[in-house]
Amino acid sequence: MATGRDLDRRVAARVLGRRPGAPCDGEIGWDYGYACLRCEATWSPDADRAALTPHPWEPPPYSTDAGAAWEVVDHLQAAGWGLVLALAEPGLPLEVAVVAGPTIRGVGPVLAVFHRGARHAQAGAATAPLAICRAALEAAASGAG
Repeated sequence: MATGRDLDRRVAARVLGRRPGAPCDGEIGWDYGYACLRCEATWSPDADRAALTPHPWEPPPYSTDAGAAWEVVDHLQAAGWGLVLALAEPGLPLEVAVVAGPTIRGVGPVLAVFHRGARHAQAGAATAPLAICRAALEAAASGAG
């Protein structure tokens, strides 16, 4: 399975229906180099700022950031999917919680389960954002809609 930025691009395209690489005309800001304030595109400090708009859209770090991963959860919940996250700590009983917001901690192993009616999509990972992304791709493959 893809990881990192490749996984983020797959989630953007297959789950959220966004096209990485599509033109983005977001405002360009400064953060030790140029950065788009709408997407995750960045450039070195010596880049020609005038040539940066439009630029190819880059997705947020869905697979590594809990807040970004929650955009994926919100999208699937709007399509009728629920989410259960199960967090396992070594030597402790499995804790299952229905999560209501992006205040999840990325410790694991974590099992993410999206469910809608009799259908479910699940995936495990070392962190919650990664488990959410993997399960979301499975949900999308099953027709998340």
